[in-house]
Amino acid sequence: MISDTFGFILVLLIGSGGQLLDGTMGMGFGVFSASLLLTAGFPPTSVVPTVNLAKILTGFLSGLAHWRAGNVRWDLLGPLLIPGVIGGITGAYFLASVPQESFRFWMSVVLVGMGVLMLWRALSPAFTSPGSHSTESRLRPFRRFVLAVLGLAAGFLNAMSGAYGPFATSAVMLTGRKKPSQAVGTVNFAEFFVAIAVVSTFLGGAGLHTFSWKLALALTLGGALTAPLAARACRRLPPRMLQFGVGLALISLNLQVVISRII
Repeated sequence: MISDTFGFILVLLIGSGGQLLDGTMGMGFGVFSASLLLTAGFPPTSVVPTVNLAKILTGFLSGLAHWRAGNVRWDLLGPLLIPGVIGGITGAYFLASVPQESFRFWMSVVLVGMGVLMLWRALSPAFTSPGSHSTESRLRPFRRFVLAVLGLAAGFLNAMSGAYGPFATSAVMLTGRKKPSQAVGTVNFAEFFVAIAVVSTFLGGAGLHTFSWKLALALTLGGALTAPLAARACRRLPPRMLQFGVGLALISLNLQVVISRII
C-alpha cells in the first residue's frame, strides 16, 4: 500500500513513464505497473484488477488523444473491440484458477518471439513504409477474422496479466501493411473498453476489496499527464523506427522472465 506522499509521487511518476511508453509504442503501462505492484508484494488477483482500473481513465485519455491525432482506424477497431471485451470477461473468471508463474512464462516466450519477428521486419532491406494498403476502407474477411481471434486472445491476456498492448499492438502490426502509429492508436482506443469489461467482471465477482484504490489513483494521475504527449510523439515517429521500437520493447519487457525461468 502507499503509506506516504513520497510513495504516492513515486507511483505517479511510474504511471507517467508507463503511459508515455504505452501511448507511443502501444504497450508498457500494464506490464510496468503490474511488475511494480507484484514486486511490492501484492497478489496477482489484486494487481490485475488495480492495473485495469487505472487503465480506464488513462485508456480514455490516450484513446481520445490518438483519435484527435488521426491514429485510430475504425475498421481495425471493430474486430479488436468486441472480441477483446469477451476475452477480457472470460479471462477475469479464469484468473484465480490458472497458475500465474507458468502462465507468465509462456506468455513471455510468445511475446519475445513476436518481438524478434518485428525486429527482423524492421531491419529487413525489403521493409516498406505502409502506403495505400494502410488507408483501405475495408479489411478482407479473412484478415477481419484473424484480428477478431487476436483481439479475443489479447483481451484474455489482459485480464490474466494486465498486458493487453504487447500482444494486441504487435499482432495488428504483423497482420498486414498498416501504419504502426495507427496500430498503436487503435489498440489504445480499444483498451479502454476492454479494461471496463475486466474491471466490471472483477467487481461483480469479488467486490470492491479486490482493488487497491490508492495505487490505482496514483497510476491514473501519472498516466493522464503524459497521454496527449505520447499520442503526438507516436504519429511523428518514422514507421521503421516505431516498429523497431515496439519489437525492442517486447523483448526487453519479457526476456528477463524467460531467462530467469530457464536458469
